[in-house]
Amino acid sequence: MTIFVNVPLNNQLDHFEVTTATETTAVRMRSLFEKRWNFWNNIRTVPSILSFVFVVLGCIQKAK
Repeated sequence: MTIFVNVPLNNQLDHFEVTTATETTAVRMRSLFEKRWNFWNNIRTVPSILSFVFVVLGCIQKAK
């Protein structure tokens, strides 16, 4: 997911010229970037949390 979503978003942001952008352009860019970034970051967070929970459960089970 990172290579297909986050890296292209980072590249797009990297090519954006903040120093020459107008306020309107900067707000528009942030809006476009932030919505997609937050959506996919939330999607990526769910499997990470589940993985952590399963590792903890596995450790607890092994300790018994």
